[in-house]
Amino acid sequence: MVVSKESKKYYENIGATNVEVIRNYPIRDEVENVSITDLECSSIVFTYIGNDITRMEPSMYRDMRAFWRMFKSIYDKTRRVKIIVIGDKKLISNEMVQSIGYVKHVEMYKYITKSHYGVLAWAPSPFHKYCNPNKPYIYAHGGSIPIITSSLTDVVDDLGKYSVLIPCDNFEEELKNKMKELLTYDCSEINKLRRQLLNYARLNLLWDKQEYKIFKLLSKA
Repeated sequence: MVVSKESKKYYENIGATNVEVIRNYPIRDEVENVSITDLECSSIVFTYIGNDITRMEPSMYRDMRAFWRMFKSIYDKTRRVKIIVIGDKKLISNEMVQSIGYVKHVEMYKYITKSHYGVLAWAPSPFHKYCNPNKPYIYAHGGSIPIITSSLTDVVDDLGKYSVLIPCDNFEEELKNKMKELLTYDCSEINKLRRQLLNYARLNLLWDKQEYKIFKLLSKA
């Protein structure tokens, strides 16, 4: 069992005959009672799950430095953005940041449902095509529109038109322009996309819907 198409290709190229891609989706029990309401847009709220913002040496494929620079710059100029960060004990709350620390998965949704966008704007990495982080799917089930680096190809395949894509070419400039653009979007359209995203996630992005692949793979073992 692998989490991406490129991983499947890799194992098949070295001789594996039974390989299934199993996505990193939440289970139904975790998300079935999550609901959202429309958000007002005088301030645009983002969510990030992870402790990468305060890392002194970011990992190769979870580099948030460019996003964090852009976010702070836009906050300084507009005071119209805020971010909820879940899972970073070192980050201190202030007017720009609501730092939550570690919480259980089921508790994340009460914060995520209060944000317009969920962040997965890691700097591009060659490893991205082999990984499939679960945070964009958690964002989706909380009605928080994922912002995705285009090098995360399997996540892009899953979320496509329900997400905001940041091209890898000239990444920092593209990120800056897109962040500014988000502040110009019509509030009713943002909330409409949030509702569409949630409905799409409930129908498609559930671990339970992949059971047949697991049983199929085990039957061949």
